[in-house]
Amino acid sequence: STATASPPAQVSPSPALASPSAQPPASPPPVISVENASELAQAGSLRFEPWEMVTALSWSPVGQVLAAAVGSELAWIDPASFSVLSRSPVGPLTHGLAFAPDGSRLAAASHDGQARLWELAPGEKLGEPMRAWEAHKRAANQAVFSPDGRLLATGGSDAMVRIWDLETGEVVQAIIGGTFAVPGLAFDASGEHLFIVNGSLVRVRVPADGRMSASLHPNEPANLYSLAV
Repeated sequence: STATASPPAQVSPSPALASPSAQPPASPPPVISVENASELAQAGSLRFEPWEMVTALSWSPVGQVLAAAVGSELAWIDPASFSVLSRSPVGPLTHGLAFAPDGSRLAAASHDGQARLWELAPGEKLGEPMRAWEAHKRAANQAVFSPDGRLLATGGSDAMVRIWDLETGEVVQAIIGGTFAVPGLAFDASGEHLFIVNGSLVRVRVPADGRMSASLHPNEPANLYSLAV
């Protein structure tokens, strides 16, 4: 008789070695740039009462939540539905709002000179601040966290910048911002420099010791009000 060759055996890979089903690569999130800015369209709007001036906004870095200073309150907003989830009292004319880099805290700087700090928990509504203190003798205009979240810098209409240790609540640096009110502040990504807006200048300070490291001048004389790094 004639022998018939058997087909080669089909070996199935073990579940541990099997390659996962191919997934299309995730699309990177869209980036707003000078080139595509003209294509932006309004996604929605939220209107408050005529006497409720919106003076500051800040996005949570870890969730789809928008904090807004509205009149003398903070509004916790769901941007997907443009609905207000909760409101909490805060000082009048709050021009400074900032989330900590990990989203665990929210700081506000208000016209009454107070800085306020909230401890945030996932899924909880905005309640009373965990801490409130006099940051400036005149209006507190801005508040920014250091990149590691340990420090909070505030700028005020008393032309001062103060850097606070959030664990102890103590001021670690008191810096003369210049001859005018300080409307804007920003840490660089390393946390080793703090940029301070004052009049038509941006002064660069070293938070560790308060010394000046540089002064930046605009190409044309103009009053500056805010900045981002």
